[in-house]
Amino acid sequence: MIKEWARTLLVSVFIVGVIAVTAFLSSSFALLIAVIFPMILLITLRPEGSNPSVSVTCDTELIRTEVRKEFDINFNLDLRGPPGIFVLEFPYSSHCSVTTGSNVHVVFCNGSETHRKVTYGVYFLRRGTYPFASVRYKFYPVSGSVKILEGDVPIGLTVEVAPIVRTMQVRLVNLRTEKALPRSIRSVIGPASDEFESIRQYQPGDPYRNINWKATARSASAGNIMVNRYYSEGYESTMVLMDAGFFVQQGSSDENAFEYSVSYALSLSKVLLDYNQEVGISLANPTSRGTQYVLPFSTDPLQFARQLRFFTSSMGEQWHQVDYGLDHDAIVAIKKHYPYVIVTTSLSRLNYAKVVALERSLSPISKKVIVVDILTFGLAARVAGLRPGRTYMENIVLESKKTIHTRVAAYGRLIVWEPVSESIGDIVYRTLREMRM
Repeated sequence: MIKEWARTLLVSVFIVGVIAVTAFLSSSFALLIAVIFPMILLITLRPEGSNPSVSVTCDTELIRTEVRKEFDINFNLDLRGPPGIFVLEFPYSSHCSVTTGSNVHVVFCNGSETHRKVTYGVYFLRRGTYPFASVRYKFYPVSGSVKILEGDVPIGLTVEVAPIVRTMQVRLVNLRTEKALPRSIRSVIGPASDEFESIRQYQPGDPYRNINWKATARSASAGNIMVNRYYSEGYESTMVLMDAGFFVQQGSSDENAFEYSVSYALSLSKVLLDYNQEVGISLANPTSRGTQYVLPFSTDPLQFARQLRFFTSSMGEQWHQVDYGLDHDAIVAIKKHYPYVIVTTSLSRLNYAKVVALERSLSPISKKVIVVDILTFGLAARVAGLRPGRTYMENIVLESKKTIHTRVAAYGRLIVWEPVSESIGDIVYRTLREMRM
């Protein structure tokens, strides 16, 4: 079947050819003008229904991966339209890097349907959720005087990039408390014993095996799920309080103290949850002028998945003034669970006084406060020349932050971590030792 644009082209060429032969034989100026006009018409003519059509489909709508882990993105491309060149720009982010292939493709369309499979490899430098809504294209017709067409084709692809989590095998570490809590003290920390305490309404994080079906049936009219509550065996609880303010986000978008603290918090939580310890997470959130109790204490096997989901979808916020004070929910949770509190931050002369005040407020209501000062490579490099022959760590600890660390350590434990020279597994192990677990 001859396409409409092909039929028009053949008719126009035939007409121009007849007129050209007639003009050559008769030597008529008028006929020469008649040749030029159809030629111009032939160049500028764009028949109806000849607009290009672009269809792009992806093999999957959701891709889950990890920071710096390479994966392939596959697209199926269908092109229709008049002869011309398509330039297509497939999804890309400033936080990712193309490793194989290319996300920009040039495809020639000869007037018939063109099918192409596009594959390119990428990896992301930063955690987060990246929605890729469309593929952008430009169409350059063979006839240069015709207007260039451009547009977007919806695809609906989402890439979820999880933070780096390093699991480790704990050795020579006792994960039970050195002194069990008396049975008479009612507490919800740690794994429950078999001794029944009370019945209460279900809360997120409660094990499903604790559901009291008879009590739930009695309260069916109210729509409540009731669970059994048991006395604790005296295991430990841990809260990771993460500084999410201005100072921890200095550096590149993918390498700064806050991004390192995310991997550290998840790796530590993974170890504790594997040993049935309770873990909760709070953020020193600039928008709420205080801490934000984002993930309640739980030993539920799904707790780590909740943490991973939270840090995959939340990119963290940056603000110059951060209030490190505790909000009501965080205070209630800490008093209730009496946990170890681990504060991740990047200490400087502008924020250490607030961190010290936070330590003092936490000390009476928690078992122990541990401050993890995260040193980034950029900060270390700026002071590396203070004393030649010493490492970055020695220069910073002994010179730049000596006074700061002394004052912070007066109210709790202090751990200094430089991710460039010490792995996540090592800092997790040192944290467990400081917790005397």
